Amino acid sequence: MNWYLAKIVFQIVIKGCLAPQQFDEQIRLISAATETEAIEKASIICKKEETCFASQEQQLIKWQFVNVCEVYCINEALDGGEIVSTLREVSSPDHYRQLINDKAAQLRKTAFCRQFNLN
Repeated sequence: MNWYLAKIVFQIVIKGCLAPQQFDEQIRLISAATETEAIEKASIICKKEETCFASQEQQLIKWQFVNVCEVYCINEALDGGEIVSTLREVSSPDHYRQLINDKAAQLRKTAFCRQFNLN
């Protein structure tokens, strides 16, 4: 078996909503023998996750699976290899840097506490 990263896309359809359409892009970890099997397995998993429900405002919301659009074999783990990259445009670079540094500090603190069973 090999490990694959599959990029899948859901469309979020809100009946009667005039706002721009939303799509949820997800990266899923899939175990499969081949790339073709990984694509099929990811498709089956996501098709089962399609759902429809009413919002608090009684609007019909539908999560509709669109497709698997990318698959990458990661069986050979590459230390430091890039998995996902997101480009952000921000109006306040200093605020964004501070937010990232605050999150990093919290992450290190949490990891340290877990390592030594400190709660």
